[in-house]
Amino acid sequence: MPTFEYVALGPDGRKANGVLSADSARAARRELRFRQLTPLTLTEANEEKSTRKLRESGLSSSDRVLITRQLAMMIGSGAPVEEALASVSTQSEKPAVRRLLASIRDKVAEGHKFSEALNESGKAFSPLYRSVVSAGEVSGNLGQVLERLAIYLEKSLKTKRKVQTALIYPAVLAFVALAVITLLMIFVVPRIVTQFESFEQDLP
Repeated sequence: MPTFEYVALGPDGRKANGVLSADSARAARRELRFRQLTPLTLTEANEEKSTRKLRESGLSSSDRVLITRQLAMMIGSGAPVEEALASVSTQSEKPAVRRLLASIRDKVAEGHKFSEALNESGKAFSPLYRSVVSAGEVSGNLGQVLERLAIYLEKSLKTKRKVQTALIYPAVLAFVALAVITLLMIFVVPRIVTQFESFEQDLP
């Protein structure tokens, strides 16, 4: 199903932009009018390199935390999964992330489980992430499970950043030491060798 990016006017006169999936541009405009939005621009979004990269290499840790936190809040408050995905996709500032979430929403709209739709997203979501979501669906507490998953991801991200920060100082020291040794070998040692040769002495 094609994906369309739109810019539309809401009932309050404010501009809204986002992504939706429809069989055609006419169907997309009909869907926007059903949402009480007046379309200003509507363009078909092709599968770009950035979106394929997300499927192949995965989302960034910060994007994954943000998406999980937003989904946990909406699903925990009683919103259907399809509606929550649609809302989070429109709020994302990155087009590739919007398209990825829109494709997951389409799978859910077709009748697939949320965890099954995530399986179609390539490596964007890890096997652990998909397994936890599946467990939440089976238990009927998807909102609570996503909340705990968001907390876990946030703690993991903080730990990762702390480790990276802790490694900066040793890395700088190693670089400086390497630079000093290189300068010594290029400029200082040859002069010392020359001095020893002038006295006809062997270099220790």
